[in-house]
Amino acid sequence: MGVLGNGKSFGGYPINKGHRSRLLCLFLSESEHLMNRFLAILLPAFIFAGYIYLLNTPIKTGSGTLPAAGIFFNPFCGFWQNAESSALAKEETIHLPGLKEEVTISFDQRLVPHVFSKNEEDLVFAQGYLHARYRLWQMDITARQASGRLSEIFGSRLLDNDQRMRRMGLARTARVYAEQWHNCPEYQFLSSYAAGINQYIGELTEKNLPFEFKLFGYKPEAWSVEKTGQVALSMNLMLCGRNEDLMATNTLEYLGAEDFKMLFPRWNPKQSPIIPKGTTWNFKVNQSTEEQGESGEVGFFPGEIQNDYPRSIGSNNWAVMASKTRDGFPILCNDPHLTLTLPSIWYEMQMQTSTYNAYGVSLPGIPYIAIGFNDYIAWGETNVGMDVSDLYEISWQDDRHQTYLMDGVTKEVSEDVERYEIKGEETIFDTIKLTEWGPVFIEEGRTLALKWLPNLTTDNCMVGSFRLLNQAKNFDDYYKALKRFESPAQNFAFASQTGDVALKVQGALPIKPKVEGQFILDGTIGKNDWRGYIPYDETPFIKNPERGFVSSANQNSTDTTYPYRYHGYFDDYRGRTLNEALTRMQDISVEDMQKLQNSTYSKLADDATGPLIALLPDNLGSTPLIKQLKAWNYYYTSDGTAPIIFEIWFNEFYKLMWDEFSALEEEKKIEVLFPEIWRTIALIAEDPTNKYFDIRNTPEVETAADLARQSFEYTEHQCDSLFSAEPDLVWKNYRPLKINHLSRVPAFSVTNIDVGGVASALNSVKSTHGPSWRMIVQLGNPIKAWGVYPGGQSGNPGSPYYKNMIDDWAAGHYYPLLHPTNPGEMNDHTLTKLSLKP
Repeated sequence: MGVLGNGKSFGGYPINKGHRSRLLCLFLSESEHLMNRFLAILLPAFIFAGYIYLLNTPIKTGSGTLPAAGIFFNPFCGFWQNAESSALAKEETIHLPGLKEEVTISFDQRLVPHVFSKNEEDLVFAQGYLHARYRLWQMDITARQASGRLSEIFGSRLLDNDQRMRRMGLARTARVYAEQWHNCPEYQFLSSYAAGINQYIGELTEKNLPFEFKLFGYKPEAWSVEKTGQVALSMNLMLCGRNEDLMATNTLEYLGAEDFKMLFPRWNPKQSPIIPKGTTWNFKVNQSTEEQGESGEVGFFPGEIQNDYPRSIGSNNWAVMASKTRDGFPILCNDPHLTLTLPSIWYEMQMQTSTYNAYGVSLPGIPYIAIGFNDYIAWGETNVGMDVSDLYEISWQDDRHQTYLMDGVTKEVSEDVERYEIKGEETIFDTIKLTEWGPVFIEEGRTLALKWLPNLTTDNCMVGSFRLLNQAKNFDDYYKALKRFESPAQNFAFASQTGDVALKVQGALPIKPKVEGQFILDGTIGKNDWRGYIPYDETPFIKNPERGFVSSANQNSTDTTYPYRYHGYFDDYRGRTLNEALTRMQDISVEDMQKLQNSTYSKLADDATGPLIALLPDNLGSTPLIKQLKAWNYYYTSDGTAPIIFEIWFNEFYKLMWDEFSALEEEKKIEVLFPEIWRTIALIAEDPTNKYFDIRNTPEVETAADLARQSFEYTEHQCDSLFSAEPDLVWKNYRPLKINHLSRVPAFSVTNIDVGGVASALNSVKSTHGPSWRMIVQLGNPIKAWGVYPGGQSGNPGSPYYKNMIDDWAAGHYYPLLHPTNPGEMNDHTLTKLSLKP
């Protein structure tokens, strides 16, 4: 073949100038044809290759990194494989090498497991296996959050949170817990529990990996006793991690001591404490424990203490004696109010072995039943709320902040270097300075170190307390079981078949100097330290009281006669509601207790509405809105409109009254305390011309009546707009309840739940908080119990048992809690049966 361009031949044929032009056109035409064929073949290949690349490459977004879409949508191992049918196999057998003997598990119609084991090690092994099978991602993410490792999964947007967790010391303390628990009698069971979790993790494949691991593109780590410690510390963060010292110090600096005492009194005279007023204390406090501590240097403090949870996380528990009940048996009730999530914080189950038969709810990541009952007793918890963290100002002695002053002696800090593996980014390191007070928590001009109880406890084997409660047969067993429970402090209610009821405020409760750590303390003075802890037999306690019941609802533990001083974050309304109701009630039935748990009555609204209306001028006192409020019974029913009117009015009044506090925060860029609701209502009723009713930016001097009128006129305007736009607006729509998936993915969350309630009601429902478990136990023979929680047993969004109990929970319905003594009693109630064999 010749070559084009020599002017002589092409394909062996002679050519001339005219031919050359035609041949060139022919060549170009052929080339275009070949190119089109080339593109037709290769372009789809390039597109397909790009598509494959995209499918297998994580996608960075402004809020984090999404997983590779190809893995997630893979029909063989992606999220499709997580869809579950409600038609489960009747029986399943699994061989687990970690078991000693066979374990039989019967799942009832709600997928609640009833676990029957011949020995305790196998029992907790099976519990670990079940926790992992149904809640593994929940356990993993809870442990990661406490240990400051969320940015490994979600990227740098959660780095600040991770650094805060490690500065608080949660990761360090979890390691200490794991070491300390080696000395606990329960360590072998903690190890068995972890082994059960790891047995399930070892069985996982890409196909059956829990959904969230696929979504976020990572795999579970092996479980350990240390991770159980991290989960325990996550509960501590929720229940006793609050600190208001910085806010209180700034507020004191602004107000002065006299006004601070007037606006922030330590005792609400209307309070109905857990231990009844007038209780005689048969012990005295050693006066050496009452040495005067000292606050630090005055002045405003910059910085921020981020509190993750509300001031008062509502919970209720009570036990009524047989003499007050219709059927002649004690009744115990408990409904802990926490952040509502999917998966639920609780996993319901029965655990039976040769020595005990316990039923209730457990915390995935921690062995044993936390709240429940057995064949002899029942128990339940609410949060105590005493302040167990203090801030100390550090006086540095060198420019590099390596030495500090304490009692005239220069001391050196020690340092922890923390490593953060951030998804999609470079590893970073952060140095945490440690003082004798605790870690340096704020270092912005003025330095504050944090002393926090969970970092200090030396025998906080809460697992040991849960285990002994699971086994307890009487009051003495209950009392002994609580001794090892140190943090977070809880109000443990108790009832038994033999007729005893009791309640103990239990935890390591610090003995503080007279200033009690309410304000930032001077870190150069050693006597500002705690004086140890209140002895076990001197923490508040009551048994078989004359009034016929024990109760708690996060209110003050005692009245002011209790020999040890304390302060904290207490509820002012639910305890009053509960104690008044139980005092009135006789011939109490289980149905009465169910109604009481679901009560939406608000004593706050009852206390505030009348005084507000009384302040209005005559021309406003008969308006349609006021007529509704006058006819209102103060119940926050889901279909009510009066609650909307009251909430708008009272919130606007509160905003106007405390405008100087908002202005101070804005102008000084600092955190301050706002006066409590009960104090606001008391000033309305008792001191309506108090200077704090005056609005800061007006020439007039306002009184409570002026604020009532202005806030009501605002309410009229707001209600007119709201009800014009939505004529059928009711409380459940105005304050919708949302139960979020732990990842905050909307598709896996549940919104607009038809439920009433408000923070100040026994049914303490807020926008994302509420009763996380309702339980009622009648201590007859046999014991009978009822319960419900807002979620489902499975943590898999693709399961029919993921959220199947929410509607019944919202409607106030309960399920009978099956408590058989042997597997055969479950035959008529079993959805599916699982046999675990060695």
